Amino acid sequence: MSPSPIRGNQVVPLAKANMPDLILLDVMLPEMSGFEICKVLKSDPSTKSIPSFFFTARSMPAEIQKALDLGALGYLAKPFVPMMLVGQII
Repeated sequence: MSPSPIRGNQVVPLAKANMPDLILLDVMLPEMSGFEICKVLKSDPSTKSIPSFFFTARSMPAEIQKALDLGALGYLAKPFVPMMLVGQII
């Protein structure tokens, strides 16, 4: 049995509890969008320094700009070349 996917509203509490080195977000998540998550994370002093990166099928320029304006480290649209993700994170 595969694990259940994380729902959008679970990300912020998990980030606060675990303080990850990086958070990969999708724009389209159930219950809370990646944009909403990024906004909450960046507005909270305890999580604002956690880098967030969007990895999503959505690739409209306005969506990319919105993610960057919210404080995301970067944005990659699917499908992608795996080394592009590594190159943008490092």
